[in-house]
Amino acid sequence: MNKNLLLATAVLIVSATHTVQLQATDFSKPTWTLSEEKNNVTVYTRGIAGNENGRAIKAVTYVEQSPASVLALVVDYPAAPRWRRQIKSMEKIKVIDENSWYIRTVSDLPWPLSDRVSTLKCHVEKFPETQTIAYRFNTAPEMMSQDEMGGESIEGVYEFAAMADGSTRVTFEMFIVSPMKVPDWLIKSMMGASFIDQMVLLRKVVAEPEYAKVGMASFGS
Repeated sequence: MNKNLLLATAVLIVSATHTVQLQATDFSKPTWTLSEEKNNVTVYTRGIAGNENGRAIKAVTYVEQSPASVLALVVDYPAAPRWRRQIKSMEKIKVIDENSWYIRTVSDLPWPLSDRVSTLKCHVEKFPETQTIAYRFNTAPEMMSQDEMGGESIEGVYEFAAMADGSTRVTFEMFIVSPMKVPDWLIKSMMGASFIDQMVLLRKVVAEPEYAKVGMASFGS
């Protein structure tokens, strides 16, 4: 087992000791299964068809602010440690165009683990007709250092959709494919509180004036 696989396993084990397990997780089916509802956050899980090492998780909550307000928070990378669990820093490292760029994240892992660096490609899509914004991200091997290669593959999306009552539905989906088979109980433990806590903190921070005052017009059509 190489260094990257050892580190990935260690991260999962350490994370398991600091989170709570989802109540009813099922990664064996390719359809979403309700796992937990807590603190106004609903979490679903499923497997990834054709890949036994693949896991998918989705968390849904609602905020009073606009879709653009939530996007403003998500792309405010210096503020990421305020609401993202186990993140020491996030920074934009290369711009492709106004809607696409690369970021580098540094995880905040407990001793004796070293902080982990990940490089992601991000892309924003806006749908004015439905007042919906999608923020997509995936691992970017073309921008990775040698130390980053060989780890898990990550792909995900945040979707911010305006509701008729003026609220915004925030959906966070993440798809992870590990280079080795990881026991379901570790995945359950790792993902449970992490996704719920992140959504709760997102609701709190996006209500601050810096983000709450942002409207759809600020992001164009």
